[in-house]
Amino acid sequence: MVGVLFLIPVDELTAEVCMFVSEGYRGAGVGSAMLFFALSRCGFEKLYAITKKTNETAIRLFEKFGFVIVKENFEVVMMRLPESDGG
Repeated sequence: MVGVLFLIPVDELTAEVCMFVSEGYRGAGVGSAMLFFALSRCGFEKLYAITKKTNETAIRLFEKFGFVIVKENFEVVMMRLPESDGG
């Protein structure tokens, strides 16, 4: 397996992004490709991701796609993709 990405619905407008890229494929653009594909076709207005605070690679990937940290504690960060302004 190269990687997997799930969008877990929270409600009609919101989903949580969960993804994993196999170690041998990290840094090769697989995560970016999966996230781009999912975001361009998902249909949700609000997207969240939760990752370990120590997973700097995942945090940078989500930030690259516009996610911002909205909450954190000593173990995890919660990131949100700001809603489109309609433009």
